[in-house]
Amino acid sequence: MTLPYFILHNAVSLSSLEGNREMGMILNHPTDISVLQAQFARDRKAAEAA
Repeated sequence: MTLPYFILHNAVSLSSLEGNREMGMILNHPTDISVLQAQFARDRKAAEAA
């Protein structure tokens, strides 16, 4: 059983909380989750190398 992934972007500032529209996604499909995990790993590796 694959648990769903919940992705949310939320900037924490007064203007963000009062004026912006934030969004999130729930992913249930294993392929979508794998793609997301792989991209996150690549991004993290690149950030650590910088």
